[in-house]
Amino acid sequence: MRGPTSALYGSEGLGGVIHIITKKASKTRKTSIRGEAGTANTYGGALFHSQKFDGFGLMAAGGYDDSDGFYMREDVQSYTTKKYRRAGKALGKVSYDIAENSDITLSGLYYDLDGGQGREFFHTDLTLDQYWLNYSRKGEKLGLKGLVYLNRADKTAYQDNANNNYTAPYRDEHPKAYTWGVDLQGNYALWKGANLTLGAAFKEANWDYDEDFPGTTRDAGAEGVQQFISPFLNADFRLFDDSLILTAGARYDFISTSDGAIWDTKPEGGVPAYKNQYDTQHEESFSPKVGIAYHPVRARLRRAANGRAELRSSACPTGRRRRPFEQSLEPSRSNAIGDRTSPPAARPTRLSSPNTRTTLRASAGKGFRAPSLFELYKVHIRGGGTYYRAANPKLEPEEIWSYDVGVERFILSSLLGKFTFYQSFAKDYIADRVTKTYVKNNKTYKEYILDNVNEVEIYGIEAELNWYARKDLTLFANYTYNVSKIKKDDYNKKLEDQKLTDDPRHKIQVGATYQNPDLVNLTVLFNYYAERYYNVDEVTQAKDTYWAVDLSASRKIYDGLSAYASIENIFDSVDNENLSPGTIFTGGLKLEF
Repeated sequence: MRGPTSALYGSEGLGGVIHIITKKASKTRKTSIRGEAGTANTYGGALFHSQKFDGFGLMAAGGYDDSDGFYMREDVQSYTTKKYRRAGKALGKVSYDIAENSDITLSGLYYDLDGGQGREFFHTDLTLDQYWLNYSRKGEKLGLKGLVYLNRADKTAYQDNANNNYTAPYRDEHPKAYTWGVDLQGNYALWKGANLTLGAAFKEANWDYDEDFPGTTRDAGAEGVQQFISPFLNADFRLFDDSLILTAGARYDFISTSDGAIWDTKPEGGVPAYKNQYDTQHEESFSPKVGIAYHPVRARLRRAANGRAELRSSACPTGRRRRPFEQSLEPSRSNAIGDRTSPPAARPTRLSSPNTRTTLRASAGKGFRAPSLFELYKVHIRGGGTYYRAANPKLEPEEIWSYDVGVERFILSSLLGKFTFYQSFAKDYIADRVTKTYVKNNKTYKEYILDNVNEVEIYGIEAELNWYARKDLTLFANYTYNVSKIKKDDYNKKLEDQKLTDDPRHKIQVGATYQNPDLVNLTVLFNYYAERYYNVDEVTQAKDTYWAVDLSASRKIYDGLSAYASIENIFDSVDNENLSPGTIFTGGLKLEF
């Protein structure tokens, strides 16, 4: 869901949202086993089962991955080790159909990770567990949805010491967090083609961070609580036989941050011991969004069809049968309009029939992101102290206002083109600000603080072509031109007009997909990124270009048994700023029964 989505999802909805909806239990039993192997001694496997028993449904999945990883840097040092990753995960989902139009579902997710970052004493242990309870009821006029959830995270990050070339442990970080919340909404059909959604959400995030220093009595840490209270509404209108779609929505977020504290009994640099506690802070944000989509060709066809209907009905009072082309214009309806689990109508799904040759669309809205407890209270240290970032309890929420206009059209019956222009204006963008640089023991140390940059401007175009050359062959290409830059910074005027890092000016993707299950399914992708900027220091910037070609294929061997393989970065293209493992091979087998 592209563009600001705070009108639907609140904080973090700045540039878009990826909404993952797990599968429901299938009416017929489905079971699969998958195993794969690849570059860097990478092995993995997964199980999946889904089945329904009368009104009860069960879906379960799990897997494990193990990889030796790769070196993080080209100039390997005596203390350098390979990255590695060992991860296990499990997902369970139990559902019950209370009635024909209502159901309840309980889900749980578990994830365990042991990951190495490239040095002996630099690695991470992470455990996540999440639980959520859903209730849904769909009525002819009224639909109801409810969600209660709990997310927990327990992590230990082991850090090493730069002063002795990273050959000994320095600090163990133990951040623990849990978030719980409730989300309720009702969807009411005002009349045919008009729907209203009203709802409210509550979320509470708790964070407890502790630092241990082996061999010393030093103690450091931070903590805080953040609460969100958020009513919202959304209205959707489909007019003139769905030729015109309008949507408008808004959400109000009241944010309370309390119990904030940070302490250190023996900080570096001669700073005296401290234990700071912070007063409760309140923030609020109002996030509107509007959108429009218009299908002019569809409107003309409808008018023509209605005209023919009037002529026929006068000669044949019993009516008429619809012609095939008119049937193709019937709207396809999935979830109820205004359902927050569906894409917002500000960017309606493209109607697949070439008879709807053209779609004109536009949307505008506001997004925001409240600073996290991590950003407000965490002193963040990496590289054995070569990177030191101070906490900033005075951070303001980031805000962005965006609009876009676009067109989609079947240029030919099998060639779809899309074009979009977008522009965003952001303020209080949160970024690292350099406060001090010095050299010690032949190593460069930099100190930062998270701060709000006054204004950031983003604009660009997106162009896309999809050619459905044959039933089994699709060719596609897309291009993005993007400018993201600091427009205003009262603290450091030298940063004005500087480009945001890791955000390429040009992005190109060209590819083809061939799907023939009896022979082979094949996808090839070419990705190109140009003028991607990086900070050399707090003012000077550098830029580079990166490209890669990926290939994936799968084939059915027997009924229920298939093989698949992929090659990432076939030509071993080098990314100068973000060291990559080079060419990666992966292959596996999947058995379904």
